[in-house]
Amino acid sequence: GVAMEGTTLISILVTIAAIVGTVLWLTSKKTTEKESEKTADEPKKPAETKDAPKEAKKKKAPAVDMRKKKDVPDATIFGSYQFGALKGFQSEVKDASFNESGEIIAVAEEKTFRIFNIRSLPITDQPKYLQFSVPTASFSTIAVSATGEHLALVCKRNEVVMVFDVRQIKKEGQHEVTPTVTVPLRKDRPLLKMGWAGADACLVLFYTEDYVEMYKRGVKIAQLSVKQMQHADASISPGGDFFSIAAFTAEAKIWKIVRDKVGLAVDAKKVMSLSGHRRGLLTVGFSEDSKRALTLSKDGHAKEWNIDVRYELSEDAKCIGNTELSFLTHPDDIDGLAIGPNLKQIAVRKGQIVDILSSADGSSLAFSLPGSLPLLRHEFAAHSKGEKVRLLLVCRKRVYVVEV
Repeated sequence: GVAMEGTTLISILVTIAAIVGTVLWLTSKKTTEKESEKTADEPKKPAETKDAPKEAKKKKAPAVDMRKKKDVPDATIFGSYQFGALKGFQSEVKDASFNESGEIIAVAEEKTFRIFNIRSLPITDQPKYLQFSVPTASFSTIAVSATGEHLALVCKRNEVVMVFDVRQIKKEGQHEVTPTVTVPLRKDRPLLKMGWAGADACLVLFYTEDYVEMYKRGVKIAQLSVKQMQHADASISPGGDFFSIAAFTAEAKIWKIVRDKVGLAVDAKKVMSLSGHRRGLLTVGFSEDSKRALTLSKDGHAKEWNIDVRYELSEDAKCIGNTELSFLTHPDDIDGLAIGPNLKQIAVRKGQIVDILSSADGSSLAFSLPGSLPLLRHEFAAHSKGEKVRLLLVCRKRVYVVEV
């Protein structure tokens, strides 16, 4: 009887356990179904994928801002120095040129040139300009006369120099541009440089070897064989009285432009030589009064000369200053040189860096243009404000005028 009762008790316990397990299973299933329904009704959250880092990159906009700052670096480059930027050109700038005062600036593009009159710095707004287009042209070099009334532009396509007159018309402040003549270029050697000499607008063409040609209103008035090779640079004195060519020889030859009784250029003749360097010359500069000259040589020296002498009586120019500039002994590292019209500044261009050296105390002021503004050329011009002169920096997208 006891065994029967134990068996019955076990059976009852097993049945109760089975019932409890079934209840728990049913309860769990309903809970799961409810959670599934609740999840289906909720909006889905975005899955964490590889797109998330892209959102983070989009927030890093300062990279674009930095690029914009490099495109407009003016205040950073020139600091407290007065400057102006000419920009907004339709195509790449090919060249630019000052007149003697540094106020009239002519800028050449592929088929267009513009003329600006910058009387004061800084430039706060884009200045007004006079524009002229030649659809068939392909300009490469530009030169403006001392008064700004004449322009010469080299047209590569036709291998000629096109000459233009700029005249004021009756309306006050209005000007017009008129093409006048064309001058053929030599085909046996490249043109090194060109410039205007004097108020009578004599156009002087310097070639890379030997020849110098002078034109007046499209007519050749002189052709000189200067008997020098490998010309490095050429300079015309302010006022147009003298010119000189820096070549591989250690001697600088000075030519005097001969004029008739009414002041028109008719010829040129050699009047003196500047001897004293030990290696070839890199450039020659003249003072504003044409009484002094400065020569820079590969021997590492800058020599100042008194050329206000009686050359008619074969009196020699006198060396009155000698400064050692060691960087001149490495001419391959120099992309360009320019001498200020007061002979107190020397601008040295190496890639994007322009270093202005003072011949008085040796101090240096360096401008570094960003790579987005390739520097093509630079030149000095005189300016009427005391001892300050203007420096022209020609880039492919803009032109800078700096007062130093």
